[in-house]
Amino acid sequence: MPPARRTATPPPRTPRRAPSIRTVSDLRGRKVAVAKGSSANHHLLAALDKEGLTFGDIDPAYLQPPDALAAFNNGSVDAWAIWDPYTAIAEQNLGARVLVNGEGGLSTGLTFLAARPEAVADPGRHAAIADFLARLRKAYTWTTENPDAWAQAWATETGLTTEIAKVALGRENRVWIPLDDDVAKRLQVVADAFTDAELIPREVVVADFVTDEFNDAVPASVTPSAVASSSVPATPAKS
Repeated sequence: MPPARRTATPPPRTPRRAPSIRTVSDLRGRKVAVAKGSSANHHLLAALDKEGLTFGDIDPAYLQPPDALAAFNNGSVDAWAIWDPYTAIAEQNLGARVLVNGEGGLSTGLTFLAARPEAVADPGRHAAIADFLARLRKAYTWTTENPDAWAQAWATETGLTTEIAKVALGRENRVWIPLDDDVAKRLQVVADAFTDAELIPREVVVADFVTDEFNDAVPASVTPSAVASSSVPATPAKS
């Protein structure tokens, strides 16, 4: 995962649908929608583990967000591990209530940019990647400094309502951090959780896919330790 270093992911959340679901423990035996291998998948694993449960205690429904939204709306699933803006859509349009978000170490809150190794190794493409990252960071800075204009533009582009766009964007924490051993270790926890749950076929050494070659090209906003844990997924269910 070569060039990559920003935290901008809204918290994965687990909304609930059934009124009897009030806590994560109530998910035992319930059908929970989640995109397999996603940040929300790890969030769900971590939330269950914190309550002494495993994936074997729930009935996972592996669905991509659009299909999961439809299933959550028609009652085919009881809860949904997902990220914004889908969490905001479920809350605003479907009366969902969040059971648990990604705070407290239940999600890394990290989003990454990736490039092929041969592109990073090529001097010309390496320079182009660094230039792109610098431009992208400048664009993100603009969105942070102009939240209302960005919400309106995003709503227009995606078809979201401005209200939902503002809710979703208001939960983001757009900062850039350097890629270092600490970041790799945080991601290794996710990889190991997926391996243990047999969601991936073999062990993955995350450090083998991380490079710090672009840390100097795009100055960090903060150090990794300063990143708020709230900038990550959640799990809704309907009220």
